[in-house]
Formats: sequence, C-alpha cells, structure tokens
Amino acid sequence: MIGPEHAELSPSGAKVLVQCKGSLAMQARYPESERSIPSKEGDATHEVGARILYSYADPAQRPLSADSFLGVQHENGTYIDQHMVDGALEYVMDVLTTVQKFGAMSKLQIEQRMPIPRLNEAGKCWGTPDCWFYDATTKTVYMWDLKYGFRKVEVFECWQLICYLSGVMSLLQPIAAIEPDLKFDLRISQPRNYGPGGTVRSWTGHVSQLRPHFNTLRSSFDEALKPDAPLTSGPACKDCTARHACPAAQQAGYNAIDVSTEQRVYVLDDNQLGVEMDELDRAAEAIDMRRTGLKLQAEQRLRAGSRIQGRSMVEKFSRQNWQRPRAEVLSMGDMLGVDLRKEDTPLITPKQAITKGLSPAMVEAYSGSTSKGFEVTKDDGVIARRKFSSIIPIDTQPEGSNNE
Repeated sequence: MIGPEHAELSPSGAKVLVQCKGSLAMQARYPESERSIPSKEGDATHEVGARILYSYADPAQRPLSADSFLGVQHENGTYIDQHMVDGALEYVMDVLTTVQKFGAMSKLQIEQRMPIPRLNEAGKCWGTPDCWFYDATTKTVYMWDLKYGFRKVEVFECWQLICYLSGVMSLLQPIAAIEPDLKFDLRISQPRNYGPGGTVRSWTGHVSQLRPHFNTLRSSFDEALKPDAPLTSGPACKDCTARHACPAAQQAGYNAIDVSTEQRVYVLDDNQLGVEMDELDRAAEAIDMRRTGLKLQAEQRLRAGSRIQGRSMVEKFSRQNWQRPRAEVLSMGDMLGVDLRKEDTPLITPKQAITKGLSPAMVEAYSGSTSKGFEVTKDDGVIARRKFSSIIPIDTQPEGSNNE
C-alpha cells in the first residue's frame, strides 16, 4: 500500500526543486542510504491511518479500531506505539468528520497513485496523496497530507499539495468547464507539532489563484531535467539528501560562519537591528543545513567502519512502551488484579503499571524499548573511558597484596 517508490519528479521533493534545480541530479548521485527511524515511524503511522480509512470506506468491511494496531510490527520493522496510533487517529477523525459532513465516503480516494501530466508531459511526475475527494455541490477539492515529524510543515503554498492538486485537475478534466469556480481545501495533519494554527491546518482558496504556482512547478521541473541545472542554496537544503556534498551549500555554510563570527562594536538603531537579526537568522540556518549534511555523511562513514576524530556512534532508545496488543495487555493485568486502563488513553504506561503493583518482570515480558537508531555524537574519549573503566589490568594487584 505504502511503498518506497517515488517519481523522478516527485511531489514530496518539489519544495527542494523549486529552490534548487540542480538538486535533482545531485540527489540521484547521493540518494538516501536507508530509511531513518523517524521516516519508518511515519510510514507505520500512515499505514494505520490508511487501513482505518479503508475499513470505513468499504461497506463490506467492519471498521477497524485504532487500538488494534498497538504493538503490531510494521513491515519495516517498527513497532506501532501509542503515539503513532494517536497520530493516525487524529488524522482519521478529521477526514471522517469532513467526509461525513458531505456524505462523500464513497468518493474518498485513499493512497491512490495519480499521474500529474500538467507538470510533466513525459510521465516523470506522479504522486500518491494520502486521501482526497471532490464535492460537486460546493465545487471543492478536499485533500489531506499526514506528517508525523516534529518540524512544522507549512500548509500555505505547500508545493507537495499543489502538485497533487494539479493531478486532481487532470482527473477532473471532464468537468473542466467549472474550473474557474473550482475551490480547494488543502490540509496538513501533523499530530506532533503543537505550534500556532493547531495540529490540523487548512489552506483554502480558488484553483485559479494557483496558476502561477503550477507554472513555477512546470518550469522548475523542466529546468531540473537539464544537464547543467544550477545549484542554489537556501532553506530547502535541509531536506536535500546531497547537502553534504553540494558546493553551493558548502559555500553558503562558510559564508554564514564568517557572518556569525563578525564582531559588532556599536549600538544598532531600530532598522539596523531588524536587518542584522534577519542576516544572522539566515546565517544560522545555513550553518545548521551544512552541519546536518555533514552529520549524515559522518554517520554513513562511521557505520562503514571509518574513524572520525572527535565523533562516535551512540544508539538511542525510545521510552518503554507496550509491545503486545491492547486486549492481551489488559487481560494480563486483569488476571493479576491490576487495572491498566486510563480514562484519556487506552493504557497506562509500563512504568505506571509497576507503580500500581504489577511486577517489573511481568511488565518487561509485555513491553520494551525500541531502538531509535544510532546517532553521531561528540566524543572526547569519555565514552571509551567509561566503557573500559571497570576493566582491571591483569598485572595490577590490590594495594597491600602479596603473592610471593
């Protein structure tokens, strides 16, 4: 249902391509080496959301409960925990509430691949929206994209959703006569971003407003396919898999370091203060973009056995979570006389279960911590010293001992 396959001109990469036309060739040369732990967690969350929506959309199928996925292992190896279930459920509830309002359950398109010919006639652009439907009464396209990451994804002028909308326009070609009046309601459901605007954010308007955006995408895609497409650094570099090897990103990082270390010895007026803050914000962003790119490269080399001065790999783990189905965990608790239910969430945490009297050994049998992958960390030798501090050299004798 949800696979790793992407188009050459993928909607998910549109933000980077609009900024940097040369990123297409660079990322083909330096692709993502493997799916990161956060990416795998996002895939698992998408799977939960899609399967629940499919169960509601199919009249012959009994609707699935979100709790039934708790503790299940996804095909990518990730165990589905409470956070993923809650995130998927928040997305699902917004979709179902909107769909039921318009009686459009039978029209809901879930994880359906679509061509996007208006942006590239050679068939190199296509995508798979999380879900969408068209309501003929209001002449509105409703579309959702689930994001499980923490970093905010802005829904306003989101290039990925604009790409998908272009594909929908092609599918709705038979009703092109109403296109001038066609409206859109594009939504991003991001359950782990708690900033202004909430976790479900919407952008509405008329499709006619997006013609300049469609033109920008088409020209960017055309330019990106040329062998001499230019490299341009900017905010989108943080999402480029080739940023560690990109000369434009490297130069931007070096320039930013110069800016960030320049001394200021005078008091700024109001206008100068604003200008310099903008300047330093851009510098900090460029440095962070370069730093994260080099960190990725260091991780790949350390995994391959290289030794990098002052750096090492440390494995990170999640907090302890239940790894058995909810019903099984509750049954175990009931048999031992411990109620593991909680009002606002399906289960109390493993640590809370121990506090309520369940034996640590029993909790350990039903729960665990999953690896969050390895992380490059600064190492001045402390890690190695800690690892070997308990080892006593064989020729060392306790003070006062005599083996003669």
